[in-house]
Amino acid sequence: MNRIYLDPQKYFTVLGTSNYQQVYQTDFLDDPNRITPEADPSMGSRAERLQRASSVLEMAKGFPGFNIPYVINWVLKEMDVPAPTQVYDGQPPPTPPEIQLKAANIHRQTIEGQTRMHAQLIEAISRVKLQEAQATLALAQAQRLGNQTAIDAAQTQLKSFSEIHSAMMELQRVVNESAETQSNMELAQQQQQQQQAAAAQSQGQPGGGP
Repeated sequence: MNRIYLDPQKYFTVLGTSNYQQVYQTDFLDDPNRITPEADPSMGSRAERLQRASSVLEMAKGFPGFNIPYVINWVLKEMDVPAPTQVYDGQPPPTPPEIQLKAANIHRQTIEGQTRMHAQLIEAISRVKLQEAQATLALAQAQRLGNQTAIDAAQTQLKSFSEIHSAMMELQRVVNESAETQSNMELAQQQQQQQQAAAAQSQGQPGGGP
């Protein structure tokens, strides 16, 4: 309508002020199909956008499943905070150095204890295997001499050493499995922390806002 009926020059009062703005008829002569809205028509103002983001944040506090870092950065963006992802990066606070040192010492002591136990167990198994071999030799000698008392004693010793040997081998298996399980858990924990950090970094940065 303005392109047809507007005067070549027209002054309008700026809403809410006493200022005048000059408008030309030529301002409306462009192709109307090229006119596109610059803002979301469903959002009337920045205050409404901030209210919507704040409402989502309040909802996220009471329900699991929300991407909290993303929502917080959304709120900061609507608050017009510069570089919101630098203000809040979604990462948990760093562990204090003294706690890191204590955890490292506990881990080191655990590894050292497992290493000592493994070495002691191998040494004990070697001694039992030697005693088992000696009992086997004693049994063979007693059988060759036909000494039944010595045969019975050697058989009793051989059975006892065999049982001890089997028990130690089972203990060694359990110790090895425990060490492997702990190593796998630590590796899985490190991978999970890396994945969480990567997810927080990629998801905690809203582009143009939801």
